[in-house]
Amino acid sequence: MMPMKPDAALFDMDGLLIDSERLSLQSFLATCADHGLDDQTPLFLSIVGSNEASLMAILDAAIGQQVDLPTFRADWAQRYHALIADGQVLLKPGVEELLEWLASEGVRMAVATSSAAPIAALKLTRTGIIKRFDFIVGGDMVRHSKPHPEIFLAAAAAIEADTSRTLVFEDSFNGVKAGVAAGCTVFQVPDLVPPTAELLSLGHRVCDSLHHALAILKSAEYSFGNNVAG
Repeated sequence: MMPMKPDAALFDMDGLLIDSERLSLQSFLATCADHGLDDQTPLFLSIVGSNEASLMAILDAAIGQQVDLPTFRADWAQRYHALIADGQVLLKPGVEELLEWLASEGVRMAVATSSAAPIAALKLTRTGIIKRFDFIVGGDMVRHSKPHPEIFLAAAAAIEADTSRTLVFEDSFNGVKAGVAAGCTVFQVPDLVPPTAELLSLGHRVCDSLHHALAILKSAEYSFGNNVAG
């Protein structure tokens, strides 16, 4: 029996399509050092997948008494965007092959990212894949940050997709939880943070690359409406 093809696919961006989380961590740690903070890697990992409002709330609780937070955030953003402008942002392995296959199957695609939509459009343009997507939903376009499912529900609605026939591709803990809560079939390709036992209990697919995810999609090993690990 041939596997059922998806109707739509929703993609996180940073750390999933684009190898940008390492640039973000690099610029974050450099900013911490400039502001007299010690190693804050665990703090950075705790905000992966958060939109700007949630990110600022977490930073405020953790370091708001030690730094001028608006200045810190502006310095971090300036460093990060300088790295992107310098052409250091690259696609993750398997992105182009997966997008090509989905397009050949007539699958509608959208990006659902915690980054602001204009920034997302810039990154997707610089990496040459923006043309693959029918819509971009940024973290600035929704009220609730991942792990709330709002961003995936909004992206699915924007391309008129049934979430029960929609794939979500994510790297982060918060993103996986959001995709599962939205009723989608979730594929996770972990980036900086491996999945915890709690996350694995959700039963989504965990892949070591997007090449691996594509191999599963081409096989008969998955079904919609069930996040069954394999």
